[in-house]
Amino acid sequence: PNGQLIVSEKTFEKENGEIEVEEVEQQFSRSPYMVAFQSGWFKFSLCTVHIYFGEKSGAKLKRRIDEIKQLMKFFADRQDHENKQEKDALGNVENYILLGDFNVVSPEHKTMQALKSNGFKVPSPIDGDKVRGEDDHYYDQMAVRVKDPRFKVVDGGMLDMFQDVFRDIAVDRKIYDGHVPKKDPEKNKVYAAKTAAARYRKWRTWQMSDHKPLWIEINTDFSDHYLSQIAKEK
Repeated sequence: PNGQLIVSEKTFEKENGEIEVEEVEQQFSRSPYMVAFQSGWFKFSLCTVHIYFGEKSGAKLKRRIDEIKQLMKFFADRQDHENKQEKDALGNVENYILLGDFNVVSPEHKTMQALKSNGFKVPSPIDGDKVRGEDDHYYDQMAVRVKDPRFKVVDGGMLDMFQDVFRDIAVDRKIYDGHVPKKDPEKNKVYAAKTAAARYRKWRTWQMSDHKPLWIEINTDFSDHYLSQIAKEK
């Protein structure tokens, strides 16, 4: 839809060979998907996203930030003004949990500022460096915008599957040595793995993933609140 287009720069080659750059409106690089759930007493909608990466600076970084901003604004507007779905017993509208690869650079970066805009929050247990090690990226995030006052994030974390499979120890490296390429096929020399250990660490991401799953535990049992309301009515 026109309201969801991102303004970005596109390069064109003219007939005379000159390169021209102009601003165009483009749709999201990857369409978000949303599914509604109910667990216990809590109704919520999960939206999975994969934000455009582009480059680390310039117009393509701006496009990445604009995608995040546009997404957060869309859900904020939908929740505050446009939501026509049936409300729950307390009059709450749809609750949102957004999750996926937001390509966030760091907790202080404009990408994170965009993620935390329009009333969205990253749950405290997984915010910033709380679940990340020295070499972990901040690309993957969860952000919530919940109207239900009973909502509570109990816990959260990040799963490091390489502690259990394709481990970075001599025994596992020996097992898979015959499968690891002798040379990194990466065309960009900047990102090419230059040592055997680096090639192994890169190769194992092709077998599993170069992302570590995030998780949060949320409270869905609101029976205490329900019984307290009944007691007040009595």
